[in-house]
Amino acid sequence: MHPISTITKLLRTAHYLCCLAVNEDFSNPFKEWQGPKDKPIYVLGNGPSLKTLLADMAADFAPYSESEFFVVNDFVHDSQFALLRPRYYCLSDFLFFMNTIYSDRGHRVMQGLAEKVDWPMLLFIPWCQRKSSYLLPIGENPNIRIVTFHHPTYWGIELLRHFLFKKGLGNGEFGTVILNAIYVSLMLGYKQIYVHGIEHTFFENLVVNRDNVLCTKVKHFYSEKEEWKPLLEHYPGPMENKPFTMAQFLKGKSILFQGHQIMNRFAKACGASIYNCTPGSMVDAYERKG
Repeated sequence: MHPISTITKLLRTAHYLCCLAVNEDFSNPFKEWQGPKDKPIYVLGNGPSLKTLLADMAADFAPYSESEFFVVNDFVHDSQFALLRPRYYCLSDFLFFMNTIYSDRGHRVMQGLAEKVDWPMLLFIPWCQRKSSYLLPIGENPNIRIVTFHHPTYWGIELLRHFLFKKGLGNGEFGTVILNAIYVSLMLGYKQIYVHGIEHTFFENLVVNRDNVLCTKVKHFYSEKEEWKPLLEHYPGPMENKPFTMAQFLKGKSILFQGHQIMNRFAKACGASIYNCTPGSMVDAYERKG
């Protein structure tokens, strides 16, 4: 390894540990729920192919009845939410916790969880969002337990990654909430992880509008509507209404796909297997199923 690269990684490792020491702590947020898990777990993303799986479940749930479910983002609004009764839920995008142009979306998810969950559920969120006022409705539901995972993204010495991750000091903050859900699943002890709804076909949906603004054509499983969404428009502060350039977008997606590679290596270190069950998925990190 080139000496400069080694020094850079050492500095990044030191910075990462300092961030934990100053802003968070060195606790393992998953410790209370860790242990061998015999059941497979379905981690459900936002991709449109999820509609087919949910329709199959609605028609005959028996083949899935011995599995656990991990859902993300707006899944609480889906008609099959009560059928699946997911044990785990993850929110990591800041729009669910902060005042942005999409504030109503965040409030509706929290209110939906507070009103609909009548079974034990763990809600995983970033440490830095633990005091968000958006979480207030959740506090009224005794069935939901909030668990905060550490937030800094690790880009330090690779040999230390699995050691830190196994101590609960990592996360899946590489550009998609599904990676946080996968990391949490591994930390909880699941050995068979089936991932659906991760098409990640970002590039075929890229468009540049008449104002020279980079947009993506967005369509999720829970909506027939297609919208041209300026990238990063929802972020608060100085980034609001300032979408990515194409160069920035491609760099971010490169990190996202790298994140899947990182999770696959971590799964192997944990003696677990991740299966990509998404038809047409661009993710090439995991073994394919279905």
